[in-house]
Amino acid sequence: MRIAVSGKSGCGNTTISGLLAQHYGLKLINYTFHDIAREKNMSFDKFYEKEIIGRNDYYWDEYLDSKLLEFSKEDNTVLASRLAIWLSKNADLRIYLYAKIEIRAERIINREGGMYSDILRSTFNRDSNDSRRYLSVYNINVDNYLDVADFIVDTTDRSANKVFELIKNEIEKRNLYKLNR
Repeated sequence: MRIAVSGKSGCGNTTISGLLAQHYGLKLINYTFHDIAREKNMSFDKFYEKEIIGRNDYYWDEYLDSKLLEFSKEDNTVLASRLAIWLSKNADLRIYLYAKIEIRAERIINREGGMYSDILRSTFNRDSNDSRRYLSVYNINVDNYLDVADFIVDTTDRSANKVFELIKNEIEKRNLYKLNR
């Protein structure tokens, strides 16, 4: 079974993808700019400002997405990334997670710390920058997920366990787990 999970920062991608991988015994593929920043011994904010926004090319987008494309060909995986549902053409289920920006900012604060106004502003700016880059590099409008996603979950007022249960029910309804065993 191949599952692709996308959504903006703070929607629950990492948490939900981990729960799905653990429950179904699938390999979790969640390689992000955060991982590249760690590999370069940089904070994420510094890496994002200098390498993603500061460069006049799309080197890191192309680098990251080429790795994700490679990973997306593997069986028995959960691929989690902003572009997973667009990149993983052979996914059995493409899931898009959505949450209001205010809630996403609160979740990011719980994960990384910071002041609400700063995190809200940086989340808004990151969403805008990401949308522009993806449109420019891949001609993908990440706000137009309705035609791409098989299953959409608004995580705004739902716990991670509730979101997981909704997705698990959808997998069972589609007989995806039995189909791939």
